[in-house]
Amino acid sequence: MSRSRDISKGTTRTEFVFTATDGQTTFSTDDSSTALAYTVGKVDVFLNGIRLAPADFTATNGTSIVLASGANTSDVLFVVTYGTFQVADLGTALSSALDLGSQKLTGSAIELDCSGDITLDAGGADTIFKDDGTEFGRFSRVASDLVIKSATNNKDIVFKGVDGSATITALTLDMSEAGAATFNDVIILGTNKEIQFVDTNESIKSDGSKLIVTSGGTTFNLPTADGTSGQALVTDGAGTLSFDTVSSGAVSDDTLAVVRNNKNLNASARTIDSFNTTFNDSAWYMMVQNDLINEVVSTQCFAVSTNGSDGFLGANRVLESAGGTNLPTMTADVSNTMVRVRAAGSSAECKTSFYKIPLSSANTADATRGNTVTTSNTDVDSASESIDTFAHATYRGAKYFISIDNDSKTEVDTIEALVVHDGSNAFITSYGGSRTGSNSLVTLTAAISGDNVVVSAAGLETNLNLTIHKILLKDNMTAESNVNQKAFASVTVSSSATAIDTFDLDDANGAVYYIVSKNATEGSFSISEVFAAAAPGVASVAEGPQVSTKTTPLIEFSAAFDTATENSFELFASSTAGGSTTVSGYRISALAG
Repeated sequence: MSRSRDISKGTTRTEFVFTATDGQTTFSTDDSSTALAYTVGKVDVFLNGIRLAPADFTATNGTSIVLASGANTSDVLFVVTYGTFQVADLGTALSSALDLGSQKLTGSAIELDCSGDITLDAGGADTIFKDDGTEFGRFSRVASDLVIKSATNNKDIVFKGVDGSATITALTLDMSEAGAATFNDVIILGTNKEIQFVDTNESIKSDGSKLIVTSGGTTFNLPTADGTSGQALVTDGAGTLSFDTVSSGAVSDDTLAVVRNNKNLNASARTIDSFNTTFNDSAWYMMVQNDLINEVVSTQCFAVSTNGSDGFLGANRVLESAGGTNLPTMTADVSNTMVRVRAAGSSAECKTSFYKIPLSSANTADATRGNTVTTSNTDVDSASESIDTFAHATYRGAKYFISIDNDSKTEVDTIEALVVHDGSNAFITSYGGSRTGSNSLVTLTAAISGDNVVVSAAGLETNLNLTIHKILLKDNMTAESNVNQKAFASVTVSSSATAIDTFDLDDANGAVYYIVSKNATEGSFSISEVFAAAAPGVASVAEGPQVSTKTTPLIEFSAAFDTATENSFELFASSTAGGSTTVSGYRISALAG
């Protein structure tokens, strides 16, 4: 006879009973005519109740048992075979779910094999993985989230795969470094899909053609091609970056000037601008502050220079709209090779915008753009020599920003000047500037030679390098404008105040003018530097340095709001020399919102 039954420990058991004949050694079909079947290595053999040792029988073919010695008549051979536990078999046999309670399935290897899905359903929300009783990881359901956890302290979560028959580590999450992720190869994001840092104000993405970086909520479009050696990234003020030669002492003219808008100021000093001591010796600034608490606006011009180790702030020319002292406090220094221009606001809430012309002795290129020309002179000595010329038939004069570098003493000096001529003689006045040493490095003169006005410099030291930025001025400028610069054509003025220029307070609230005056009757001319500042309900103007072909000014200036809009600053001029006087000019402006 034979019988089969389930037993514990994940196996099934089948029993076969054989009654022997005299001398019988081979047993294949039991007393119930059931063919013997077993898995080699998973069989026990008993003779008359005594378990035989493996040497006493052969069980190698799975269908028969062969005794080493023949049995006697009526001996009983008892064979027990063992089968592997199969979930599917049990499911069929039981026709219901298998409930093992707290029992464990153990063995050298356990295989789950089914033709459909395998579902792990853990009512405790955790699926736990152990090695020899020690937990090393788990899957958990936490607030409906799938949580994958490495349970061993400072041990990583590693994702591996096969690439071209080679096993590779695709991703490592380093738990000893707060989960730092190391990818084996590239991370690919779709078009306009971004990597965010904290929130949307700091991110990186691609629109399919270029990389877009957002920092502090400001978006920058990176260039798609490299620049040339020595170039640096510059902005157009609208977030588009490109390469330009600022790092090698780029020419500085009106269209290449740096503009910064709406920097926040309070009573504590902060850096509003910086430039590298390697690339620039100095810079000229026109800055506008809007004190939002006191509701006043100030306009000022100043220069900053550096000797490489410290920054020096020149005397500034200032106009405050209310005529008071609500002015920013300015300083300059050097930190980590960068010249820092620092400002503290006149109250706890101020905005400032500025227009900057950087100058560098490394600049050896001349450039002309719009009304501005940039030139250089690399060797000025004690003897007076020409540093710039312009045709006197074309231009009435010029405004100069000059940077002087004395390499032998690591000194830098800056100076400003106005030049005017009457066709026979030229006149110059120098002012402003900043210096790193104790003395001015050059003396400027102007004269007419042939068809040109010649501006000359005599050095107080030898081998001086000069970088010159000039704004050329005419009796009748060609009207043109952009965001921060404007040239306006001539206007005839009389002894009564006549409007010569206007700007909307939505576009600017501070400006500096360079105005050419011409009196045809007298044959006299002048160029004036004029400051403007405007706040709601207040329009202020002040005349700075001027140069004239006569001893008295040709023009007086005033300001008011446009009576129609009450939101426009108007600049007025009145003649001191009769009704035949005309004025034309050039304006640099800024808006501090």
